[in-house]
Amino acid sequence: RFFFKRLPFGITSAPEIFSAQISKLLEGLEGVLCHMDDLLIHGKTPEEHDYRLTQVLNRLKDANVVLNKEKCSFSQTSVKFLGNIIDSQGIRVDPDRVRALEDLPTPKDISGIRRLNGMLNQLNKFVPNLAGKTEAFRELTKKNRKFCWTQDHQKILSEIIELVKKSICLTRYDVTAKATVMADASAYGLGAILLQNEHDKLRIVMCASRSLQSAEKRYAQIEKEALAIAWAAEKFSKFLMGKKFTILTDH
Repeated sequence: RFFFKRLPFGITSAPEIFSAQISKLLEGLEGVLCHMDDLLIHGKTPEEHDYRLTQVLNRLKDANVVLNKEKCSFSQTSVKFLGNIIDSQGIRVDPDRVRALEDLPTPKDISGIRRLNGMLNQLNKFVPNLAGKTEAFRELTKKNRKFCWTQDHQKILSEIIELVKKSICLTRYDVTAKATVMADASAYGLGAILLQNEHDKLRIVMCASRSLQSAEKRYAQIEKEALAIAWAAEKFSKFLMGKKFTILTDH
């Protein structure tokens, strides 16, 4: 019998196998983010960063993992990572993602709409109540609905692109800061914002929104507001679990 001595290119499970092995190799190291074949090493100070970088390089060396120097960047104050710009101010949308939206061909069928919705969903955390603004796009994907992209749809898309261009810079989550959750519900969707107190000012950590299901649209408004609170707490649970936080709602 023959078997591979190295992980080959082309097999469908290769990315998952590689990612799992790298994650296992770097397990236990602080300040290290691993996504497929991308590694991000961060620190609050240059000294902390260099110490963590040394730890990672030693782990890789011991495992005979070789890096391509030309694809490595060291001691950066601003980086592009997974479609985001990360720097000392926080996390912002990568302008390349905005250009990709602007260059996207006009949807001509349901597949085109789903592609557009997928791209917009990736921007959900930067734009408050984005799901409510994209309701008209989701309507086009409903079963037995005749597809028709109109000037109204194009206008909505243009407005969303402008909102993304002006989207806020998210702050990095601080486990020691006081957390606040804003939750709201409309006739068609739920919206939530996670904030934290920084120097007596509330800064946005993350936005979230989703459309209401058919049954949920028939709820009384006070029930929708309660649903928004419960959904927001679950959506942000990895930030809120085990700590006290404030909920802001208009009901």
